[in-house]
Amino acid sequence: MAKIKHIETNEVHILKDSKTTRCGCNITEKPQCWENVGDNSKVTCSKNGCK
Repeated sequence: MAKIKHIETNEVHILKDSKTTRCGCNITEKPQCWENVGDNSKVTCSKNGCK
């Protein structure tokens, strides 16, 4: 399961596909705000879908 971090909030999300996280964030709107992290990173997003 691929994971991605939102740089501004420092939250780690689970990727649903190449455009969105499982909680519904669109990562293509501001791609500079997102950073790929390793699959071993702990998910810190507490929204439905990621947690």
